[in-house]
Amino acid sequence: MQKLGIVAGSYTAFGNDANDISMFQHARSSVCVGEHAALQNVATECVSSDEAAVR
Repeated sequence: MQKLGIVAGSYTAFGNDANDISMFQHARSSVCVGEHAALQNVATECVSSDEAAVR
């Protein structure tokens, strides 16, 4: 994200796996999609990945 000129703390990140941890740590806010313990520990919000839960 730095290579794209995106400043840490200026974006909201969405992710669903451990490879998103670094992005979450530098985001203003972050949303974990699904049940991923590693991300849930650093996310500011968690949402279900179950399509029936989306309204």
